[in-house]
Amino acid sequence: MPAPDWIRQFEWHIKNNLTFSLPVFKTPVGLAQIIVDLSPEQIQQLDKLKSKYDISVWGNVCTQREWLENLYILDICDRYIGNNNTEIALDIGSKNWSYLPALTAFTSNPWHGVELDAYRRYWNLSTRKAYAAYMMKNCSQCKYFSGSLTGLHGQYSLITWFLPFVKPEPLRYWGLPDHYFEPEKLLNHAWQLLAPGGIMFIMNQGQEEAEIQNRLLDTENLETQFLGEITSQFNPYKQPRFGWLVTKPL
Repeated sequence: MPAPDWIRQFEWHIKNNLTFSLPVFKTPVGLAQIIVDLSPEQIQQLDKLKSKYDISVWGNVCTQREWLENLYILDICDRYIGNNNTEIALDIGSKNWSYLPALTAFTSNPWHGVELDAYRRYWNLSTRKAYAAYMMKNCSQCKYFSGSLTGLHGQYSLITWFLPFVKPEPLRYWGLPDHYFEPEKLLNHAWQLLAPGGIMFIMNQGQEEAEIQNRLLDTENLETQFLGEITSQFNPYKQPRFGWLVTKPL
């Protein structure tokens, strides 16, 4: 059960005033080390992705688990977003940006990421922000912003938003104070950041969150396409995930 809001506020204050991080230490692996654990269907899909995207540098930063996560993200971007020419794209709610290699492979260009809970700390005392910096080794032009989406400005022709908080329970579970639950405000600001002619890809977890997302999109009167359940040969998740494409007119 989540802690009361006053405790979460206190812990939030401490966390965001003690932002130091110990270095991130990982043991990346190469593609050859993960292929042995893939099914024939996954290998077939991997070959298709390799024919379209450069994943040769993933072994510089990805563990075995992260390889599978990145293959999943690249696969769904390829299948559900398709071709999208953009100089700089935006990823909302980037967490530790463990899937950044997939994003940069998809567009072949830098990304901006924004994460409210950037100073969440792991057992080894490294933060999400430090972890994201590690993942940016292959992309020096990528930028990771700590703080609320509402502090971000500019225009992006492609925005990805994986698992936004559309109901308060997940936000509380992750220890965020209640006043950060503002789905309408965040969706409206994301819309302002989306350039004319741009695309925003939103993915929700579970049928209930997808239904809430649908109501939010209808309330804002945005031009949307419901993609149904998001499927992939590399899907590591038990709960179904559902997707939306939001398009901004020219």
